[in-house]
Amino acid sequence: MSNTPVQDNIRRYALAQLDAAYIMGATAERCTPKYRRSLAEGRSSAYADKITANCPVLSGKQSSCDGCKHQGELSFDCAQLSKFAAKAGGVTLPSGSNSQWTKVDWAITGEIALMPMSVVCFVFHHNDKTGRKSHVGVYLGDGTVIDARGHASDVKHEDVSSYPWTHYAIPVEVAKEAGYDLTDRPTYADERRPTIRKGSKGDAVREAQQLLNAWDDSLQLAEDGIFGTATKAAVEAFQQANGLTMDGILGPNTWAALLKLDVDPGEDDDEEVQPARPTIAQGSKSEDVRELQRMLRSLGYTLEIDGKCGPITVQCVKSFQGASDLTRTGVVDANTWAALDAAVSGGRYTVIIHDLLESVATDLTNQYGGEMVLEGGEDNV
Repeated sequence: MSNTPVQDNIRRYALAQLDAAYIMGATAERCTPKYRRSLAEGRSSAYADKITANCPVLSGKQSSCDGCKHQGELSFDCAQLSKFAAKAGGVTLPSGSNSQWTKVDWAITGEIALMPMSVVCFVFHHNDKTGRKSHVGVYLGDGTVIDARGHASDVKHEDVSSYPWTHYAIPVEVAKEAGYDLTDRPTYADERRPTIRKGSKGDAVREAQQLLNAWDDSLQLAEDGIFGTATKAAVEAFQQANGLTMDGILGPNTWAALLKLDVDPGEDDDEEVQPARPTIAQGSKSEDVRELQRMLRSLGYTLEIDGKCGPITVQCVKSFQGASDLTRTGVVDANTWAALDAAVSGGRYTVIIHDLLESVATDLTNQYGGEMVLEGGEDNV
């Protein structure tokens, strides 16, 4: 009988999912067209398109699931794979990669360089732009990680050095099994949850804002790590609802009540990891070109989705590059892919319509001659 059943069961569950499908929001349900369709509803168009495009039935490639590599398999996003693998070992994790990092009283956490290599644990990627843990995987204690990587990659089993993991976390159950002395271990709350009030700034404030939004989604607090008037009012409302002193200060008692709530910000914490995509130039033919054309079409460009990078596709790429302050080469390199991802997701794409029209008009003028005239400014387009 094994003397490490917790780690063995976590490892065994993760290894059993190597043929599983990645679907944003999936919770260990069988992958079927009906389930994919239900998850696509209510998602952004970018994610909805990926959910359907990676299904042979929903994409119209075939009429049944026969021959699909995911037929009969379970489906996950990154946090759900970690959650169910942990559950197999008797460890409870919430949904959402950032929630798993912030809401679990881990036995040991640290930077990835300090991770013990022979112990099963969970690894995270910290997104510097958002200040959140955007991806999570299961470290198997043998130098490898299993993670649900993305719609195009599904579940990956790779060396831990193959992906930019930044942090690790060991559950209490695993630490005890591995022989760690946890007698004087400070709790996660002791280590990372200081008393905060109006004027405070930092990760503790951001975590409080996330938890308060999860408690009452009508608050719509900016999760910016700045304890302002709105955050103070939200804390007071929470304190009043939970019979606490209504002083707007997040001290030990308020933290304890907030952390006990059975709330979860949800799978939107998770970030689909984009696999490296090839450089595309005129003459390229591939599924990546087809994906490029879909993205450009979703941004309003008129072109055929045929998987062939011809003059029209190149012209659209140049227009997009010009509108995104990129060099107008017509070649889709890593920077252009990143700008396209940002534009399609709707997150940080702030190109002014007038600039976009001017870019297109410049292309037409250069190609056909004549004079370019654009009337009106930003407010008159």
